[in-house]
Formats: sequence, structure tokens, C-alpha cells
Amino acid sequence: MVLEVDERPVDRVRCAEVGDREENLANAIACYERSLTVLTEKDFPAYWATTQNNLSEAERLLAEHRRSN
Repeated sequence: MVLEVDERPVDRVRCAEVGDREENLANAIACYERSLTVLTEKDFPAYWATTQNNLSEAERLLAEHRRSN
């Protein structure tokens, strides 16, 4: 299995600024959750931790967006 990991969180956050922010953030959250089924803590500890961080940030941004609307 070949796994490509995107390590540009700033670009991912910028993507949420184009189009429907809530939908984009929800899609990002779903992607992070799916990636965590492959990027396990045991097998990929650094990627797992980064993905957990990115997931938390996307969830925070979505909650903030929903509160402001």
C-alpha cells in the first residue's frame, strides 16, 4: 500500500475559505476521521498525532463558525 500524506495544514485551512465554509469543514473532518482508520497511532505515530491535531482544529473552526451564524 502506498500512502501519500499531505503535511500542509495551512493550505487545508485556506481551502475552507473558498465556497461553503461549513460544508468544507465538515468534509475536512470526515477526511481526517477516515485517514485515522489507516494512520494508526501504533504504525504512524507522528502522522497520527498531526492528523489528530488537524481534526481538532477543523472541529474547533466548525464550532466557531456555527456559533457565529
